[in-house]
Amino acid sequence: MALIVVIPDGLLKERSISKNKISKTYKAVLDLAIEESKKNNGKIILLPANSFDSNQYEQDWAKDYLLFKNIDKNLIYVGISNSSKYITTRDNFILAIKNGFLNYETKRKYFFDTYFKEGDYSLVTSHLHIDRVILILKILSFKKPKIIRVSYSEESKEIVARLFHYRIPILKMIY
Repeated sequence: MALIVVIPDGLLKERSISKNKISKTYKAVLDLAIEESKKNNGKIILLPANSFDSNQYEQDWAKDYLLFKNIDKNLIYVGISNSSKYITTRDNFILAIKNGFLNYETKRKYFFDTYFKEGDYSLVTSHLHIDRVILILKILSFKKPKIIRVSYSEESKEIVARLFHYRIPILKMIY
């Protein structure tokens, strides 16, 4: 089974004119995941993430984007966020193991713990997250993913305030 694990990457401000609130950075990651999925009919795994005070979580906005791009509903697995605190990159994986994923088509719950721990998946992330993700996987004693794809995007000024460093190149490097 081919799994494509997507690291969440931010939302636009609520007042943004964009209909879908995912950031340009997250869209670039999702576009890479779509490309990877089309190669081998891979399942796209959207890790649990934050809502940034919007009406849904990052992974739900990402699911909407994938549906807009005509991805097969049966290939979309949405992480379950149930934390009242900010979800870090480490928490993305911890919640994924604890809560599992809902298949968008069947609404059945699935767990991919073994795949995560063995590195038996393709990781898709942005240039902003790659170093941190690899460090977190090492801390969690997970093997490095078999395939790693990294996207790049310049971010909109409409990014949520907490992610202001996405817009400023020098801060991105420091972060």
